[in-house]
Amino acid sequence: MKILYENKKIVGIVLVLLVVGIIGLTFLFNNKEEEVVIPEVVTINLTLFGNSSITLNQGEEYVEPGYYAINSKGVIETNRVEVSNNLDINIPGVYTITYRIDNVVKTRTITVLEKEEMEAEGEGDVPSVLKFYLLGESTITIPLGSSYEEPGYKAFIDDIDITEEVEIEGEIDTNIPGTYVLTYSVEDNNKVQKLTRTIIVVNN
Repeated sequence: MKILYENKKIVGIVLVLLVVGIIGLTFLFNNKEEEVVIPEVVTINLTLFGNSSITLNQGEEYVEPGYYAINSKGVIETNRVEVSNNLDINIPGVYTITYRIDNVVKTRTITVLEKEEMEAEGEGDVPSVLKFYLLGESTITIPLGSSYEEPGYKAFIDDIDITEEVEIEGEIDTNIPGTYVLTYSVEDNNKVQKLTRTIIVVNN
């Protein structure tokens, strides 16, 4: 009888422990805070190189100054930019070139002058036309300790190459992580035109 009593006692203790464990687990699960997952929003930065408004003479070739797209994660997405261009350099008028990537849209206006307008402008003093733009990307990311290679730049006044007159200001230390800015400047009609390029040195 004593053995039977002790067995019942052990079974009772085990049952109590199981009930307590189940109640404890239920309490923990019910009070566990739900994790809120906030989706990351990725934005796009679209940059047009050169002027947003360009004037051409009738029949003059149009040279695309270029564009650049990068997302907020630092991924270059220039190849995804869609360009809509209905420009006809042989027909005078005002044209719009549209650059689109996702929901970001930018435009460039091209004005084609007819021959009569060209001749009328030629009767007086015609102001020089500066074409000044950077080659390569306006924002460049390079690893720490690597060397920076300048992609280049171009400057023309009335189709005369004045690239040698461009001055560059700014310094880059590829051994120190950070953001550096180079400023390119050239003078046109006693006015200084400037462009900038951003260099980001990252520690991989």
